Amino acid sequence: MGSDYRPSPNIVKTSVYLGDQAGDHAVITGTLAIDGKVGIETHAPNATLQVSGSISLGIQVVTESVALAETACFVLITTANAVTITLPSAPDNKGRMLVIKDALNRGVGDGAITVQADSGDEMNGFANGQFSFGPGSFKAAINLFAVDEGWHMW
Repeated sequence: MGSDYRPSPNIVKTSVYLGDQAGDHAVITGTLAIDGKVGIETHAPNATLQVSGSISLGIQVVTESVALAETACFVLITTANAVTITLPSAPDNKGRMLVIKDALNRGVGDGAITVQADSGDEMNGFANGQFSFGPGSFKAAINLFAVDEGWHMW
């Protein structure tokens, strides 16, 4: 692919490879509908999306109570103060995964971290649910996954 590559507005019915041996690449803006598998730096993807290389995830550093940004995937809490992290709407983010990490491993005298579901969303099956961890907690990080009715932790 050279610099004159223009994707077709039609649906691609095969695997898609972006990049070539010479280091050229395609820049695609807008929406690209793909019916098949997408490989980044691989000619034969074996999953819906296969990345042969590193990936970069959105990081949000938290120093005070906040509603999470749309770009956040990894949330790093860097304050000893109590904070509340409000999650986005789960139905609007179905399939989204989040990791919330306490960078300080809270000790005695540090405030709790509260993770609050969006209004009307469940957390682990509880309506308008929330989860807190703080000093002496066995949790230094939690993983969350959005489904239709709310957020699930593991």
